[in-house]
Amino acid sequence: MTSEKVLLEFKTFIAGLPCLIKVTRFFKKKGEFSSQSTSEEDYYGYVEIEYDIYDRKGVLAPQFEEKLTSVMRADLEEEISDRLDEENYNN
Repeated sequence: MTSEKVLLEFKTFIAGLPCLIKVTRFFKKKGEFSSQSTSEEDYYGYVEIEYDIYDRKGVLAPQFEEKLTSVMRADLEEEISDRLDEENYNN
């Protein structure tokens, strides 16, 4: 169980099973879209997200991580990013 500050907590489903997501780190670098950008990441921007997945009882559940396909992971990270963007959060 992580002792980090939780930035966002929400319920969702992974592989049809209810779970709880707790986001502990979120950083979004907006793209510069400039020919002066020194890297692809600077040009397009990027997002860094750290989160833990818990079962519906609130117990850390690494088995949910194993069930995530790359598409499911991308969808989950997009949902996290959208939720935190709505709060205009950036640390």
